[in-house]
Amino acid sequence: MRFPRLRWTLPPATAAAALLTLVTGPQAAADTFPYGHLYTGPARSGTVMDIDYSDPGVCRTLPAAARSYDVLAEHDVDLFFNPGCRTGAPGENGDLYYRVGTFNAGDLPWAVVSYRVRPAGQ
Repeated sequence: MRFPRLRWTLPPATAAAALLTLVTGPQAAADTFPYGHLYTGPARSGTVMDIDYSDPGVCRTLPAAARSYDVLAEHDVDLFFNPGCRTGAPGENGDLYYRVGTFNAGDLPWAVVSYRVRPAGQ
């Protein structure tokens, strides 16, 4: 006995908007591409700080420590737990830093105090 195949599809634009809303929340769906936000609290709460994509490769210091992030951009962003984009755990030297991808959101393991947008292709 053969069972009929069921198909359920959405137009691509509808599917993309639904996915964006589910993953990043309604506020991010209304933002323009590219965007990146760092938040002072966990779970994208607290004060919002925008990631500056205008000059990739330049280290930027945050006005307040970030605990979570929300990113939709064509560049990855390296987040650092020490000032001056210095690698290492907070207050220590080492090779530790946190890279967020081009379509990403989440909480950070430690407070981030500086970041660098990676140039395209790196």
